Amino acid sequence: MLQRVLAVIDAGSDNTGTVNWVVERAHMKPIHLELSSTEVLQHHPAIVGGAPIMHNASDVSQNELELTRAVRHIRKQIPATQIVATLRRGPPLEEIIFASHRADLIVVGASTEFSSTALPSGLTSRAHCPVVVIPARWQPTTVRGAPRPGTVIVAAYDDAQSRRAIEFAAAEADLRGSALQMVQCWRLPPSGQFPAVSPNPSHTQFERDFHAKSLGTLVDEVQTRYPLLQVSSSLQQGAAAGVLMRHSLGARLLVISAYRGGLIPETLMGSVTRALIEMPCPLAVIPPP
Repeated sequence: MLQRVLAVIDAGSDNTGTVNWVVERAHMKPIHLELSSTEVLQHHPAIVGGAPIMHNASDVSQNELELTRAVRHIRKQIPATQIVATLRRGPPLEEIIFASHRADLIVVGASTEFSSTALPSGLTSRAHCPVVVIPARWQPTTVRGAPRPGTVIVAAYDDAQSRRAIEFAAAEADLRGSALQMVQCWRLPPSGQFPAVSPNPSHTQFERDFHAKSLGTLVDEVQTRYPLLQVSSSLQQGAAAGVLMRHSLGARLLVISAYRGGLIPETLMGSVTRALIEMPCPLAVIPPP
């Protein structure tokens, strides 16, 4: 069955990474690719490059030109892939959320105008499928002409939403022939009215042991479902955002969960969220059901 991939193209941004990622995706598995851009205009249907597209009857917009270039470039590299180009009318975030009803995966560039501010609180928590954020100039790392397997990193916690992210990450690692590293971050509970009091060593050890057992159980579950997959774990004390950024350097993909209150179990806000989105590796965010 073809995976339905919706890739967002924006004339005001660098779409190189997005295009490179969907081309690599099509080489890994059969996909149906929709390239989509959004602007406010009066439009009429037309045909560009053999795929249906919407455009203004009296003018050709920059977004339409960018879509046309992307279609032609991608067709040269993956001629057998079904490609549809669509120019939508309306608020970009709302249009992509609406389109996600019919997609299995959304791919959007980190530099796309609306992504850096709306993605964490909007698209990733409201989309109806996983969202992959691609660095602007991303390109696959190759070894002797073949993609380097690398490592897929996932933030792994013992709850239903995180398990959805773990399953997505394991399937991606299996598809790519990559190793899977499961990372769990932990911190001591707030000390309430006595923040200056040093933590009790026994409490620290208890928390560490608790999270180690939780992570070990999650690793065993993945290894049972994917017996041939190379799985490792990393238990780290500290803020999740910084730990994940360090672990994802050189990774093929970082996978995290979106929760109603933020990304991963601790809410990531402001510059921390922006730093995650603008990391050098692709970031997959699994929205809540």
